[in-house]
Amino acid sequence: MKRSRIIALALVAAIVVVELAVVMSKITDARRFRTPAAVTRCRSNLRYIGAAVQTWAAVHGDDGTFYPPSLRALLDDDVIAFPEAFICPASGNEPQPDRFVSDYDSVLDRAEFQVRTSAVLDFLLPLAWDKENFHGDGRVVVFFDQRAEFADEARFEELMQKVDNWIRENQPE
Repeated sequence: MKRSRIIALALVAAIVVVELAVVMSKITDARRFRTPAAVTRCRSNLRYIGAAVQTWAAVHGDDGTFYPPSLRALLDDDVIAFPEAFICPASGNEPQPDRFVSDYDSVLDRAEFQVRTSAVLDFLLPLAWDKENFHGDGRVVVFFDQRAEFADEARFEELMQKVDNWIRENQPE
């Protein structure tokens, strides 16, 4: 009797292990498909922010001569109505009702001066990007021409060097 009970328990344990393996493989598949969706939503957020920057310049930017002083100005001036636009879906962060939270950085935030629209002649200059590598193998970057790119870390570093050089060259005296 004891032997059959041990065999029955071993059989139940084997069935549980097989079921766990099936469930784990489904979770892994779901994560693999969730990552491209998060990149797509992040890219969409950054394109939306890029369009909002152009809108802000047209509406608030002294007849279109200035870009906003920061990404936060887009929310403060109601050009972007919902704070979720500033959150990368892959970050796991949530908007906070009492303070501005953004998973994105921008040339507007990095420059210690308000960027004139006439100064941005190179529309291949990055406008905004993921603050951190939320996607594992690269970051989403949007440019002043509204084009978005998924850049690996080497390309991202190259783009950040371009931003730093542009800021240095356009710093008012």
